[in-house]
Amino acid sequence: MTAPVMTPAPADEPQAATIEWLLDQTRNGYDHDYRAWGRAVAALATEFPDLLEQLATEAATARARSRITREARRTVDGVARLIADSETGQATLWTEWTDAEKVRAYGSRIEREGDAKVALGRRMKAVADAMDLAPGLTASEAWASIGGDPALLDEAEAA
Repeated sequence: MTAPVMTPAPADEPQAATIEWLLDQTRNGYDHDYRAWGRAVAALATEFPDLLEQLATEAATARARSRITREARRTVDGVARLIADSETGQATLWTEWTDAEKVRAYGSRIEREGDAKVALGRRMKAVADAMDLAPGLTASEAWASIGGDPALLDEAEAA
């Protein structure tokens, strides 16, 4: 709903024009449409050039505040993720460690995990080939249809 811009009612004593006064003067009919209300305020503000700068400054300040808040939230989220990843072992700062044995042990653990993932990946590709030969079957059904041992799939998944 778009309400017409209301002209200020004459007052006995002249009132200083402020942004709040502009809002009061243009409120009629804007229960939910704040954009239309804002346009009405801007239209009336053209009659008060000194308020235009104040309106622009407040609008720019609100947008700057919003952007800073959004950037700060991203930074906090990123730091929290880094901490969580390091606590769960998904990320480490091993390049800053001073214990050679710790670095070696960590490298060995990652290598074992990598070997297990490579083996699982190869098994999955073999199962996919079996699925190509028997369309419509599940992965384990297709694997069994070519004589594959379903227990090997369970072992690979467990690893």
